Amino acid sequence: MSVKLIALDMDGTLLNSEHHVSPASVSALKKAAESGILLSFATGRSLCELDEIRHAVAGMDYAILEGGASVRDLKSDRSVMAGTMPTADALEIYRMVLPFDPMFEVLADDRVYTQKSCLENISHFDTCTFEEFVLQTRTPVDDIVRFLSARVQPISKLHMFFPDILARGRALEATAHLPFDITHQLRSNLEFTSRGVTKGLGVTRLAEYLNIPLSKVMAIGDNMNDVPMLEKVGYSVAMKNAVGPEVFAAAKYVTDTNDEDGVAKAILKWAV
Repeated sequence: MSVKLIALDMDGTLLNSEHHVSPASVSALKKAAESGILLSFATGRSLCELDEIRHAVAGMDYAILEGGASVRDLKSDRSVMAGTMPTADALEIYRMVLPFDPMFEVLADDRVYTQKSCLENISHFDTCTFEEFVLQTRTPVDDIVRFLSARVQPISKLHMFFPDILARGRALEATAHLPFDITHQLRSNLEFTSRGVTKGLGVTRLAEYLNIPLSKVMAIGDNMNDVPMLEKVGYSVAMKNAVGPEVFAAAKYVTDTNDEDGVAKAILKWAV
């Protein structure tokens, strides 16, 4: 068996369009775990956004979180790597995107902090099909600027929803020159991490922690923030529903879509 670790993106990959893990994927992951393969989430989400999925899928003992800013050993509740974005950088980004009316979110402490007024007016923002999920998982704060200004510890990542794709585009133009890694998963969101902090860094740190060569790691993804991870590993798999040519170019293999059990098929074909 060549594959020793599987790192799985969630939205658009492990999760189908109804945001569930299919029975076929659950079965394939169970088979992989029983054969000795270690399993990890690889997601832009924070730990607080994984509760339901962790219960649905057994054997997911590790997590690359917040776009690679945090890596966790879930089995022992140990932090392998934590976020390092200074709050001053977060405030600079906030000032740059404020004209484009964002729902500005701070990922830190295994939580997603969001201004209360934005949550109360969530229909103003294009959250795609995630409105209910966002309302269930966020920690509201009265004033996000005051929250960041008072905070001493660094944060992991910034996330923001915009009212529409045009506002997102203008915000991206305004911030593209800044020294951060900027990516997106949805039509109207942006994600900021410190320069060099990507899922590629996350999978590298997790593989080092587990003493597994990257050549024996499988990664499966569908979006731009998965590209650095796909480029690092020996078994890189793009979902058929991947968003752009860059994702396919970074992958050695292509599997079916997230609504066609693509993850299950990839694991059974190339891992076990």
